[in-house]
Amino acid sequence: MSEARTEQLVRAVSAAIRTEGVRRGSPERAAPSAREPFVTISREAGTGGEELCERLVARLNQLDPDERPWEGWDRQLVEKVASDHRLSRRLVEDLDERTRSWIENLFASPRGDPGHVAVTEPRVYRGVVETIRALASAGRVVIVGRGGVYIARDLKPALHVRLEAPSADRVAAYARRHAVSEKQAQRQAREIDRRRAAFFRRYWPNHVGSPFAFGLTLNTAAVGQDQAVEGIAHMVLRARQAARAADAAGGQ
Repeated sequence: MSEARTEQLVRAVSAAIRTEGVRRGSPERAAPSAREPFVTISREAGTGGEELCERLVARLNQLDPDERPWEGWDRQLVEKVASDHRLSRRLVEDLDERTRSWIENLFASPRGDPGHVAVTEPRVYRGVVETIRALASAGRVVIVGRGGVYIARDLKPALHVRLEAPSADRVAAYARRHAVSEKQAQRQAREIDRRRAAFFRRYWPNHVGSPFAFGLTLNTAAVGQDQAVEGIAHMVLRARQAARAADAAGGQ
């Protein structure tokens, strides 16, 4: 399939998603009140988003113990979307981290794989949106990637975090984490960032690149994991206190 044809199909799919959202009432337009806080983490490749998620969840459970513990949703989110909406795990992954066109993967899939047959990209996208919004609405979750910052941008209280770093630092960190050469790390990290950026442009073209989408942006080359975890955890708990105080004041 030519690049021009692939781009044409992607635009058609994106238009279908927007039309579906207007006609049926997109989950992104509903805004239930979430008084338990949640965190989204958007990251460049090599900035340690997965590790930060794990450590932040552990720290929040220390500072904020409850019968319902804090949970992290990174790769687990793919499994949940696939399970909740009876979708192929591969198609959910391909939505924002694909190595080739989602549509090319769909038509290249074996006929015997029901997860890859007669499944439209709007359906997969809707499944991601519904699952992320359900998790965010319940609160006490840390959601990594998958456009969570944009999907749950109207839900409160929330802290949307962006992780960035100079290219050389990210490449070195990626190489250590994945046990590859720095040359391989540079190539792989660049490709991951390119795919994620394309995903954002497809679904949120009016929001991508705005620094105002995030409550906190961290340079992970300058801020260590311990410092980041402590800062984020205390910001999250203060956000909840403020939300509860606002509720109390409104009820008087």
